[in-house]
Amino acid sequence: MKKQLLSIAIVTMLLVATLISTVSASTVTAGKSVDAGKTVTVTVKTDTKIDAAKVKLTYDASKFSIAEKDVKANSANASVVVNTETAGLVVVTLYDTTTSVSELTFTFTAKKDAKAGDGKFELTEFSDALTESLDKFTSKSVTVKVANSATPSTSTKPSTSTKPSTSTNQNGKLPQTGAPLYVVGIAAVIVAAFVLMVKKAK
Repeated sequence: MKKQLLSIAIVTMLLVATLISTVSASTVTAGKSVDAGKTVTVTVKTDTKIDAAKVKLTYDASKFSIAEKDVKANSANASVVVNTETAGLVVVTLYDTTTSVSELTFTFTAKKDAKAGDGKFELTEFSDALTESLDKFTSKSVTVKVANSATPSTSTKPSTSTKPSTSTNQNGKLPQTGAPLYVVGIAAVIVAAFVLMVKKAK
């Protein structure tokens, strides 16, 4: 009986330890998609608070760009040195005397001329002399889809109205009456003849 209880206790402790390590695992996360010209944040989160580390994060330079000011730690006391001179690579060296850093955020901008498609971010180095190492990360890379921003359609000015045309249409008719031209001509001749007859009668 004692052996069975001991076995159950050991199994329970192992399960608890597994759950704890899973919940507090170090990860790399980001949004699933971003429009061209907009920003997306990649977060490197550690399962323990650290005081110093060297971090290398690679990215697709054909789709994204980043400035040194766009890398931040979640500690006001942290000194963060960022190098973005090499396209496609961000190198971060941080120090914190209060050992309170547990998160680094990288805010990338999707290039306006980037082709639609997936862009990959990958943590290639995370070295800390005390607690953290790259092997402790359950996820080391993340993919973000870039969508082309919709090009606004240019509105056309409404056409200005023109004065009613007195020109004839293709059938030789006046557009407003629809009467053939020869009918109008005959009517004009009759009116002129009638006027002459009236004058002669006088």
